[in-house]
Amino acid sequence: MSLRLDAVLRDGGGERNEDGSATVAGVGVILGIIAIATFLGLQVTGLVQQHRAAAAADLTALSAATVQISSGVPEACGRAAEIAESNGASLTQCHEVTGGGPDAPGGTAGEVGVLVEVTVGSRSAVAVAGP
Repeated sequence: MSLRLDAVLRDGGGERNEDGSATVAGVGVILGIIAIATFLGLQVTGLVQQHRAAAAADLTALSAATVQISSGVPEACGRAAEIAESNGASLTQCHEVTGGGPDAPGGTAGEVGVLVEVTVGSRSAVAVAGP
């Protein structure tokens, strides 16, 4: 019993000591900021990958269409794979399209072009080009 009485007297008569409570709140705020920064970083990374995929798809389609004019579709798709790889992307689809079809852009009825799909990271993009 005397030990307990000594502890009460040392504590200032049984009052609670709140030293360090701001530290706990500060750690919570810092962890929240880190979580938000991580989330935003992942979103920005995905956005950058999408823009890189779109740019690589456009360049790959234009290159493939240029080769298609003189050499045909098989050679065009081979060149498209090279161009995609040199831009840090991978070619996932390449084939000939005829304007007016379901996967060709509007206003191109009767024209023959090349459709390519490339992937950068987890994002992909499709582009069509032709004469």
